[in-house]
Amino acid sequence: MQDLKQLGDKVKQARVLLNLSQAGLAETMGIDSTLLSKIENGHVRPTQEQLQAIIDALELDEPRALLLWNLSGRAGGFVTTQRISKSELERIVSMATKKSSKDQNQQMSFTIDPARVQTLYSDIAAIVSTENGVTLQFGQHMAGSNTANVVASVGVSFDHARKIAEAINNELAKNER
Repeated sequence: MQDLKQLGDKVKQARVLLNLSQAGLAETMGIDSTLLSKIENGHVRPTQEQLQAIIDALELDEPRALLLWNLSGRAGGFVTTQRISKSELERIVSMATKKSSKDQNQQMSFTIDPARVQTLYSDIAAIVSTENGVTLQFGQHMAGSNTANVVASVGVSFDHARKIAEAINNELAKNER
């Protein structure tokens, strides 16, 4: 609980330094000001999404962002924040969505560094559809209780969800042989 109080104090200090009211920060984050008050007072642990929204809204540098992640009880070593310009973001999106004229099925590839990425093993999964796409929520049961906590949530477009489902089916088919 002490870390949540320190977390709340750090959020409040950063907000005050930017001359932002609680209502102003809450509006920027897309949450209720009552919830922000509870976070600042150390009564509520922000979700990962809320914490990232705080970091973004307060434009915190990496050391201060990592401090907030650590105070929230989450491993900050796996969190990186990087601000990029709108033109750079547009360039990245353009590269990610560009299709080669000779190969319409071209896939984007990336490398995962196992030393920097945690693998989450989940015993619960929920799939929720919204008007924007699909959210996959992964949970884990707490030892010795019937309580389960959502430990990761990933939102994707319907098109991306279809591609993920196809890739999963292909992997399952390989393992069934």
